[in-house]
Amino acid sequence: MTQRLAFLFALFVFVASCAKKTEVSDDTLYLPYISAYTSGTVSRSASVRIVFQSDALREDVKTKLNGNVLKVSPSFEGKLVWTEDHVLELTPSQLMASGTSYTATLELDALVDVPKELKTFTFGWRTYEQGISIEVTGITAYSMDSPDYQALSGVLHTNDVAEIELVENALRAEQGNKSLNLTWRHDDGMNHYFVVDSVKREESASSVVLSWDGSIIGAKESGKLEQRIPGLEEFDGMSTRVVMDPEQHLVVVFSDPVDPRQELYGLFQLNGNSDLRIVRQTNEVHLYPGDRMQGEVQLQIDGNLKSSYGYQLVDSFEATVSFESSKPAVRFVDADKTLLPSGNKNTIAFEAVSLSAVDVRVIRIYNDNVHQFLQVNNLNGQSELKRVGRVIRRKTVELNGAGRNLAVWNRFYLDLNDLIAQEPGAIYRVELNFRRHQSLYPCDANSEETDIQL
Repeated sequence: MTQRLAFLFALFVFVASCAKKTEVSDDTLYLPYISAYTSGTVSRSASVRIVFQSDALREDVKTKLNGNVLKVSPSFEGKLVWTEDHVLELTPSQLMASGTSYTATLELDALVDVPKELKTFTFGWRTYEQGISIEVTGITAYSMDSPDYQALSGVLHTNDVAEIELVENALRAEQGNKSLNLTWRHDDGMNHYFVVDSVKREESASSVVLSWDGSIIGAKESGKLEQRIPGLEEFDGMSTRVVMDPEQHLVVVFSDPVDPRQELYGLFQLNGNSDLRIVRQTNEVHLYPGDRMQGEVQLQIDGNLKSSYGYQLVDSFEATVSFESSKPAVRFVDADKTLLPSGNKNTIAFEAVSLSAVDVRVIRIYNDNVHQFLQVNNLNGQSELKRVGRVIRRKTVELNGAGRNLAVWNRFYLDLNDLIAQEPGAIYRVELNFRRHQSLYPCDANSEETDIQL
C-alpha cells in the first residue's frame, strides 16, 4: 500500500496566473520587481515576507526604510526589517487573529523605480481557523496505599498556536461546587497537557466536570465533559481504549489498582474467548488477543475481579468496543494554495488518520527551470518534473505523539526550515506518502509497497 499526496508551493512565488480577489494586485505585472510574497493560509505566528528581485531595489533603500512603506489591514503592531539583501520581513509583536483575512499594501515606488501604475502592490493571506478539543487520557491515584485522592489527566488540542495564558483560562474543572486546580505542560503551542489535582474520592460516586470556552482563544467550540468518579468502596470499570499498533490490544481502565495477587485468567473475555495474554499496570489491564480482531467486539469482565483494596467489581462489566479503524489517509489542509513560508515559522499543515508515520519528499524546480516548468504546468502541475526538478530531501515524520488518538483525524505541521534551504526564484513541491508498515489499519498481506523516483 502506498498513498501519495502532493502540495506545491512557490517559496518565492514566481508570478503565476491564479484567481485573485479584486483588491489584490495582479502579480504577473510585478515580475521584474517582486519574486515572492506571503500568501495562502498561514499560522497566526507567521511573519510576512516580500522577496524582491535582487537587482530591482534602489541602493539606499535599506538605510532609508520607512515603517509606513507597508500597511496591513486589519492592522497590528510589528517590526519591519530587511532580513536578507532583498527580503523585507514584517514580524508581528503579537500573534495575529485566527481565521482572519489580511490585506497588505506595499508602497513599491518607495523602494523600486516602477511605472506610475505599479507604484503600490497589494497582496493578502489568511490565518488558520482556531479550534479546541478536550480528551481525558487517564485517572490515577496519588498513592497506591490510599485511594482518597486521584489525579485526572488529559490534553487540550488547538488547531493553531494559542497563547498559553489564554489556553489555561479556557478550561475549568469542578467537583461538586468546588473548583479544582489544573497544572499544565505546553508542547508545541497546539498540544496542551493538563492534570486536574486533588480529585477526591467520596463515600459515594461523584463527578468531575471539565468545561471549556473556545471563544477565549478565538475558537467557536465550547462544551462540557463529565467524568464519573466512583465512590471509595466502589470498584468499577472506567473506560476502554483500543490500541491498533504496534501490537493490537485492548486497555481497560479501572477506578483502582487491580489486585496483584489475583489470577486474572478467565476473568476477561473478548467475544466469549478467554484465551488472552493479560498484562496489569496499576489500574489498567491490557488484553492481547491471540488473533487479530476486526469490527465490534464484546468485552466481558467477571464480577469476581478484585481491587488491591479488596473490593470486588460492582457488577459484571460488559462493553462493546470497536476494533474498526478508519482506512489510512493523509491530506493537506490547504492543498489548493500556493504560499510563501515566512520567518522562523515556516509550516505546512496536514492531517492524517490511522498512520503512525508519513514519508515526506521535497522536489525543487530550480530558478533557471521555472519558465520551462510553467510552459506546460500551472503551479499545481507535475508534468515533466524529471526534466526541470530534482528530489532534494526525503524524511520520515513520526506521528506517535503523546495524547493523540491516531485512529481519528489529527492535524500536524511540517517545519519547512528542517526540509529546505531557500533558493530565490525556486519552486518546491512537497509530497506526502505512506507505506504499509506505517499503517495502523490491517492491510492485505499481498499488497505491494512501491516507491516513485524522479
